[in-house]
Amino acid sequence: MNAHAQVINYQYDSLPVVELLSEFRKTSTDRKKIMRLLELDWPFALDVSRRASELLSGSLLAGNQRLVFHCLDQALNAYGRAALKPDHLRLVAFCETLINGVARAICSIRLSDQEGNSWTIEKRQPLSLWLREHAAEAIHIEVVAHEEQGERYRSAEEIIKSMVLSPTVREIIEDREQ
Repeated sequence: MNAHAQVINYQYDSLPVVELLSEFRKTSTDRKKIMRLLELDWPFALDVSRRASELLSGSLLAGNQRLVFHCLDQALNAYGRAALKPDHLRLVAFCETLINGVARAICSIRLSDQEGNSWTIEKRQPLSLWLREHAAEAIHIEVVAHEEQGERYRSAEEIIKSMVLSPTVREIIEDREQ
């Protein structure tokens, strides 16, 4: 599935992030081995997954799959493909794929409630938190047209990095270039 090429739909889901990640584990039986390896290699990668899940919530869907599950699956696939590379490059593969997937999927959407309050990634607020603060059952989703989609994507990517990656993870990722 190519989430950023599909229509992103909204269906309210109040599932807490811990339960959302537990559901992901249960529905991703083919990823369990890779997830265990990731957790053993980089225990704080769980925080990255948790923050990405808070950012997206379980309410955005690509087709019939939660968008966050699609992004996590893609990141785990990248981690698995990097299995023979040095440890830090596996972490880079996981984090960069996760961030890129999230950025592609949400850089051009806006959610609005009935009172005209809206959420975009530029708000720098996790969607799950915004939904708790608004009439989450009556949310409208729209695609925001932008002439400079590439610039908007890069901006979204930087915002997501700041929201999802801890300073330690950012340092490891930045060190890969040395």
